[in-house]
Amino acid sequence: IPGVEGGAVLFNGFTSRIVVPVDQAPRLGNVFTIDFWIAPASFPKSPCPILCQQSTPNAIPSGFSMELDVHGHVIFRYAQGGKWQRISSLSTLNLKQWSRVTCLYDAKKGIQMAVNGKIVIKSDNAPGPLQQSQNDMWIGRTPYKVVSQYENDSISIFSSLDAGLDNLCIVKGAKAFGEILKTQSKATLPALPDFEERKLPSGPKGDMAFGAWYIPLKYYKQWDEQWRGETPDVVVAFGKENPSRVVFW
Repeated sequence: IPGVEGGAVLFNGFTSRIVVPVDQAPRLGNVFTIDFWIAPASFPKSPCPILCQQSTPNAIPSGFSMELDVHGHVIFRYAQGGKWQRISSLSTLNLKQWSRVTCLYDAKKGIQMAVNGKIVIKSDNAPGPLQQSQNDMWIGRTPYKVVSQYENDSISIFSSLDAGLDNLCIVKGAKAFGEILKTQSKATLPALPDFEERKLPSGPKGDMAFGAWYIPLKYYKQWDEQWRGETPDVVVAFGKENPSRVVFW
């Protein structure tokens, strides 16, 4: 889709992801800056990595994860001393609007996070050197299934990003963080992302006779592309005298 500069990646919220093999992933030092533009179409059903390189659930914690949670907070999790630590923005990102998120990790000075050039959370506690993960780097989806309170907390799911993502950068050192804050705090936000409207489908307009029909129901492109066949949907109508419907969608 059109992004902040040129094109941006649109994740579909279900299956799409980018995986960088561990031998091709950047090696993060003791001081680094993560910077990106994100425009959520919706918030995930469980905290979802925008970018992560982390250990498997049953292993000793290692690596990091920059996440978007179910309410729109941005979370930075990192492994330290065999445990997961985290900082989280107090404010939430706006839906269907580009936001620039910048996070600085300094092993000796602490962690800072900014949104659109304004610092939203700051920790002065020295986190120490990041415990590097030997796993692949994932963008836009959890590498493994997680519990979702909005689905069924006894059945784990993959949490996926339903958002546009642009200009994702990892930069060594702290210099970039200060430069981004200086320029972005004075800049205007880019145009709204070109997201397709999402309106729950109910079949053709007007009265329908009594009966049931195979009718393709269109929602939005990223949803529709998941299903095979031209008519996986059924609309049941009850005639002009009872203009209600049951939709098997």
